[in-house]
Amino acid sequence: MENDVELTDLRVFIEVAQLGSITGAANKIHRVPSGVTTRIKLLEEELGVHLFERIGKKMILSSDGVLFLDYAKKITLLADESVEAIGNFSDRGKLRVGTMDSVAFRFSKNLSKYHATYPNVNLSLVSGTASELISKVKNGDLDIAIVLDPPKNSDLSSDLIVEDQVCLISDLKHPNIKDQSSIRSTSILAFRNGCPYRSKLEEWLKSANVIPSRIVEIHSYHAMVGCVVAGMGVAIVPKSILSGYPKNSGIKIHEFTKKISLGELRAVYRGAKPNQKSEKLIEFLKK
Repeated sequence: MENDVELTDLRVFIEVAQLGSITGAANKIHRVPSGVTTRIKLLEEELGVHLFERIGKKMILSSDGVLFLDYAKKITLLADESVEAIGNFSDRGKLRVGTMDSVAFRFSKNLSKYHATYPNVNLSLVSGTASELISKVKNGDLDIAIVLDPPKNSDLSSDLIVEDQVCLISDLKHPNIKDQSSIRSTSILAFRNGCPYRSKLEEWLKSANVIPSRIVEIHSYHAMVGCVVAGMGVAIVPKSILSGYPKNSGIKIHEFTKKISLGELRAVYRGAKPNQKSEKLIEFLKK
């Protein structure tokens, strides 16, 4: 039987599946909801299965839908990569970049210069933890991610951008932190699990069998630094973050040993070589 499923149908299906909503998908891809509904119905008729369970306005994937979503993502990714292979332009098209908050802060000027140099590149920045961003690169949802000390992965490659250095910060009244026991009873301010800086701190504490009394999860460096200055606890941060704060801002810096403090910010991408747009971005980040 001839298969009339089109790439557009697959892309519409993927958006509805990810957002769980006809209206949400329609808004994202700039279509009317009735058009999205029609696309989904035609796709289901073509396949001969129900891809969604409709509960009110929510669209929940059926078991067939879950299976088909995996194939749909692979097909659209392969289609995008095939176009990229024969027209791998560095000065136009779409570039999806994943960054940790500290990376976006540190390289804001580099990103601005890249955007000014390549105005026809549709640059989108997605924030998240290192583990989330690496997973998105692997699944084809991102072209590249800039993360700290990425684990080796047979499906991915990476380029070194710059060495990164971290330290502990506290309020000015906090005693000097000489070792792990110095913060045994101190609250730790950190991003959620998956943050490589948090992992680095937890490994350091674990090496001395120190369990922090409390970990308070905070979702931005600005809020984290503010809470530290107010005496709420201590935090591990990349030193590059502190360059945005004046010397009299109420922050006390505590140094780690070199082995603990140093890390590598690396650009992670699929395949042996980044596409041309990613390659140009890496060049700008290294400047």
